[in-house]
Amino acid sequence: MVRRRTLRALLAVLLSLLPTLVGCWDKMPIERRLMVMNIGFDLGEKEALALIPDIHNPKQSESNTQPSPQKTAGPPTLSPRLEGTTIDDCIEYSKRIMPRLLDFGLAGTIVISERAARKGIFPFLSWSMFQAQLRHNAYVLVSESDLQTLFSSKTITLEGTQGGNILVSQLNAENRSAGIARAFLWDAYRTYLDKTGCITVPYIRAEGGRIIYNGSAVFHYDKMVGTLNGSETALLTMITEERTPYLYTYRFEAPGGAGEQSSGGGGGRDPQTKGQMEARDDKVSDITVRIQDVKRSYRVRREGPGQYAATIRIDMTGMLSDANPPQVRYTMEDFDAMGVQGSRAIVSDMHRLLEKTQKMNADVLHIGRYVRPIDIQEWRDLNWFEIFPKIPVTFEVTLQVQGATR
Repeated sequence: MVRRRTLRALLAVLLSLLPTLVGCWDKMPIERRLMVMNIGFDLGEKEALALIPDIHNPKQSESNTQPSPQKTAGPPTLSPRLEGTTIDDCIEYSKRIMPRLLDFGLAGTIVISERAARKGIFPFLSWSMFQAQLRHNAYVLVSESDLQTLFSSKTITLEGTQGGNILVSQLNAENRSAGIARAFLWDAYRTYLDKTGCITVPYIRAEGGRIIYNGSAVFHYDKMVGTLNGSETALLTMITEERTPYLYTYRFEAPGGAGEQSSGGGGGRDPQTKGQMEARDDKVSDITVRIQDVKRSYRVRREGPGQYAATIRIDMTGMLSDANPPQVRYTMEDFDAMGVQGSRAIVSDMHRLLEKTQKMNADVLHIGRYVRPIDIQEWRDLNWFEIFPKIPVTFEVTLQVQGATR
C-alpha cells in the first residue's frame, strides 16, 4: 500500500511538471509577424530614444514563389521610426500603429547611429543580450548615415536567402579580410563588462545605394570616442585577431640599388595600379606584401604598484603581391631586405596606432586581459583606463618575405 501511494504521488508530481517542459508555446502565427532583418537604435526627436527596425517584405522577394498583385505587395523594406522613453516603450508603440508584431528572430545586425553611440551604447547592448529571439552572434555596427536611409530599398536586400541583408552578407563574406572590423553582440557586451579592453566595431555609411565601410568606431567604456581609418583597422585586426590575408604597402630601398636589373630613373608608383607603372626608381620603390600567416603573443610584466609594461611579439610570413610591377625581378638578398625594412615599417605604424588610441584612453589591443591575471586583487582596485595611456609597449615584429606570387 505504501509503495502504491508513493508511485501515485510521484506520478502526480510528474504530471504537474508537464506544462513546464520545453516546447513550442508561441501562439502567434507567422502571418502576424513582421520579420526584422536589422535593428537600428538612435536618439529620439521627441522621446529619449528611437528604435528603427529594418523590416523585410517577403511578398517583394524574388525568392517568393507565390506572386501577388503589385498593389498588395507593398514596399520591399519598411523602416518605421518608433520613439519612446525605453526600448520596450518603442515596441509597445509599434503594436498600436502597426498591423503585425515585430519578430527579431532573423536580425543579423544591431546598427547604432553615431550620435547615439557617442552618448553610450550599453542600454542597447543590454536590451539586445536578454531578448530571447535575438541571436547573440548578431553583429554590432555604428553608422554615420541616417538609419532609415541606410535601411531603405536603395541598400539592396539580397534575394534568394532567408531575408539576409547586405550588411550581414558583406561581413560574412569578408570573414578573413583584415580590412573590416567585426564585433559580435556577446563579445561587445562581455568586453564592456569586464573592462579589460575597448570595443571596436565597423563604422559605416550609405552612399549611392551602397554601404561603405569607413574603418572602425572606437569606444571608451560604452561611449564612442573616435575612429580608425581602413589601414589602421586592418593593422589592428591583424594584431588582435591574427586575421589574414593582410596587404601591407611600404617604401623599399633595394640594397646597393638595382641598376644592373633595370634601367631608367624617376619616381615610384601607385601600388594599386596593377600592371602599370611609371619609370621605376632603381633604389627606392613602393612594394606591397601579401601577409599570409600571423602569430602573435603578449608578454606583460608588473613593475610596481599599478605599473606595467607590455611586449607584443608578431611573426609574419608573406609574399610579394601581384600589385607590384611584373617586369621587376628581385634576388634573395632583396627579399631579405624587404623583410627587415617591412618589419621596421610595421613597428613604426603600430607605435602611431598605439599613440592615437592611448590619447582616446581606448585599450583596443586588449592589453588589460593580460594584466588582470597577474594580480586579480590589485586589478579590482585599478582604474585600468587611467593606467593604460601611460604604460610602455614594445613591439617586436619579424616579417619574412618568401618570394613573389607570380
